[in-house]
Amino acid sequence: MSAVATAPALEIVDLEVVYERRDRDPVRAVAGVSLTVQRGQILGLVGESGCGKSTLAKAAVGLEKPRAGRIVFDGRELSPLTRRARPLEDTRLQMVFQNPFSSLNPRRKIGAQLQEALSMAWKGSRAGGEGSLRDRATALLEQVGLPASAAERYAHQFSGGQRQRIAIARALAADPTVIVLDEPLSSLDASAQAQIANLLVRLSRELDLALVLISHDLAIVQHIADEVAVMYLGKLVETVGSGELWELPAHPYTEALIGAIPKPDGERNLPVALAGEVPDPSAPPSGCRFHPRCPYAMDRCRTEEPPALAIGSGRTVSCWLHDGAAEPRRPAELAAAGRGAAGA
Repeated sequence: MSAVATAPALEIVDLEVVYERRDRDPVRAVAGVSLTVQRGQILGLVGESGCGKSTLAKAAVGLEKPRAGRIVFDGRELSPLTRRARPLEDTRLQMVFQNPFSSLNPRRKIGAQLQEALSMAWKGSRAGGEGSLRDRATALLEQVGLPASAAERYAHQFSGGQRQRIAIARALAADPTVIVLDEPLSSLDASAQAQIANLLVRLSRELDLALVLISHDLAIVQHIADEVAVMYLGKLVETVGSGELWELPAHPYTEALIGAIPKPDGERNLPVALAGEVPDPSAPPSGCRFHPRCPYAMDRCRTEEPPALAIGSGRTVSCWLHDGAAEPRRPAELAAAGRGAAGA
């Protein structure tokens, strides 16, 4: 098997994205992030608003130019988008945006928009006349759960969930290997969220698609993701399989995010709100970026930035509580045991 065939579908290496501002400090929105996504895998990227998730998503598909780091797609280094046409092979990296209505042309029928996407993707690689494009556009609509008649309608004639299905169909027109989805469910009601979430899982399994799902809704991510990366103020603080994350959150921030999810337990217990706000990314705290909001912060946390520590099998945690630990444990347990006292 070739090196390209065994390579991750998408690999992000030490990525940094910095926004320069006149007469103000620059904003380091993504501050050195590394992650990989395999074919057929769904990676959930979670965190509060302002953590840099959407910036990372745009950089991953070439919409933002990174200050440093690399993005490797299907074994090739990806270049940021310019005014020149993107190489045909790079169009297999697609993105679905949060607001499907703003990403669809309100003056053109849906079928025409899908046919245009197909025509661009097929250029130089497949033969197909107008009839072939029309048939394929119809097949894409049916693949995402819409009738063939949807091709003759305009974007305003669909519900929010249906528009998001159309946006997904348009991404599928490029025969992608990776789709990055930036908050694709946040504007939908609960029923539509569940339907689109199930659609994404089915497409990933049937088409061997790698999906990167950006979301602040951990409940949705728990439902569909194979692996979860937790982001805080431009950095990843924990990465692990979805089931393991929910059974045992190892980073205090992950623990706080899960604790803030409402639970219908019949006991009227309210979710625990995370104290404080995400700091200004142009002036991040010293040491661990989460320490001003962390209930377990030690002196070491205020001065030394923790590296990504490998804990257990396939889990990384950026927290000094786990320094030297062989297996992950809950932050409260480690703090109670006095772990990290030598560095405090």
